[in-house]
Parts: sequence; structure tokens; C-alpha cells
Amino acid sequence: MPLMSSQARLEIACFNPQSAFTAAQAGADRIELCANRDVGGTTPTVEDFDTTHDLIKNFRVPIYVMIRPRGGDFTYTRSELDEMITAIQSFPHADGFVFGVLDSRPNSIEIDTRACIELLSAASPRPCTFHRAFDGIPPHLMASKLENLISLGFSSVLTSGCIGDASEGGDVLKNLTLIARGRIDLIIGGGVRSSNLQVLRQFDAPWYHSSAVIHGGAFADAQEVQTLSLMLKTH
Repeated sequence: MPLMSSQARLEIACFNPQSAFTAAQAGADRIELCANRDVGGTTPTVEDFDTTHDLIKNFRVPIYVMIRPRGGDFTYTRSELDEMITAIQSFPHADGFVFGVLDSRPNSIEIDTRACIELLSAASPRPCTFHRAFDGIPPHLMASKLENLISLGFSSVLTSGCIGDASEGGDVLKNLTLIARGRIDLIIGGGVRSSNLQVLRQFDAPWYHSSAVIHGGAFADAQEVQTLSLMLKTH
């Protein structure tokens, strides 16, 4: 169900169990667990999930697992989709999943409805986020494609409102937030840090997404997570 609370929440993208523990301890409301930060995230190993689950179980922070078989584009072959379905089935203790599939046509980019239905069915009844594959859609079409995601039954969508960082999303993010309210959770992500969060809060989204990596590498910074969390709680 879409988040109805006026207080925004913080999701931290974690590329290893250590970052997940840091994030949970520092105040994250949810973990997005993935691998391979250098390509924007792929499906983590079952071993990393199990380790993460054990490390943070006392914090009671939900873990959403990214399902993405490789870096690159978001159009997948039949064998890749089968791999994604198998991956979902291999995480029975995940609280939710994060994926996105596009259908690239000669003159347009569409959400691959058929593929999404298959993946949502495999994940059911757990909630699913359509990830930043959404940002491959031209901004002037995002509003109508958001309606598609709502109809399909996604619980949330992660977007910067553009190909670049969320700080460039401007009016698109504002419009998407208004359309989404009470129907699907809009998660603003893409370069979100404590240095720009105050500006991004003007869009009044229910969720904000960050890796909280501030010095390069692959590990979340505890102080950054704490600062992001405090900023959202005191708005």
C-alpha cells in the first residue's frame, strides 16, 4: 500500500552486507540490496542476502532485493526473464523486490507489460518497486507510464525524473509526485545526498533513496545515513 504518513522515509541502496548493517544501525527505513555498484546494481547473491538478513534482523528493517541479471539496458531476452523469475524464487525471505523491464521499439520506449506481469506474479504477494529503468522513458511520457505501473500493481517507483540526477528532475518530479500520491509510492533517487536533500524535499515524496556513499568505493557512510534520516524526520 502507498505510504500515507506525512513523514518521508529513507531507503539505502546497499551493495554488500556491511553497508546494510551500517544503514540499518544509522536509521535507514529500508534496505535495497544489490551487487555491482559500477553498473547501477544487479541481483545480489543468496549468500549476501542471508548474511544481510542475519546482520540486521534485530533492527527490523525490510530488505528489498534488486532483480537485474546484468548491467546495460533494461530489455531482456526470454532466457534472462526466466533467470529473473528464478532469482525471485531464490529469495523466499525478501520483504520485496526491485526490478524494471522496458520494451525498446524503433520509435519509442515502453514498459514491457507482459514481462512485468510475469515478474510481479513470481513475487506475489510481496511488494515490488519499478526501478530507474523508468528514467529511460522520455520525461514528457512519464506521467502516462506511471499510470501503467499503477495499473500493473507496483507498490512504488524509483525515479530521478530524468536520465541524470534527481536534482535535475524539477517539474517532472513535482508532477509525478502529485499523480502518485495515495496510489503508488514515488521514491526520489539518483545522486541524493545530504548536500541536496533539502532542495529535493520540496517535492514532498514519501521516500528518498541514496547509496550514502560519499567517498567513492562501495560502502555506505554511517554519518551520511544518520544525516539523511534526521533531515527527513525533522522536515
